[in-house]
Amino acid sequence: MKSTHLFDEKKMALFPGVDAQIFAGDGVMVMHVQLENGAIALPHAHRHEQISVLLHGTAEFTVGNEVAMYHSGDVVLIPGNIVHSVKAIEACELIEVFTPVREDLMARYADV
Repeated sequence: MKSTHLFDEKKMALFPGVDAQIFAGDGVMVMHVQLENGAIALPHAHRHEQISVLLHGTAEFTVGNEVAMYHSGDVVLIPGNIVHSVKAIEACELIEVFTPVREDLMARYADV
């Protein structure tokens, strides 16, 4: 069995003011993401399907051409290959799940 305490894992900067902690299996990856007030996860796309759970805070998600405000407890599904971004309206904490594993992030995380 593989396990960890996600919040104790090392942090990796994804964007200015956006930090992540990662845990992965063979086919799925979970990421704990913290965004400072006003921080932006810049527009990007990847082939991986993503589920984002907003644990606390308020964030504006742009997924494709749709823009929506989300609050604690809200869940967002982001299909693969769709450009998306997130802006923290106030400090936020999210859990994000990816399938398959984002090897690009795993490689960056190994170097932290």
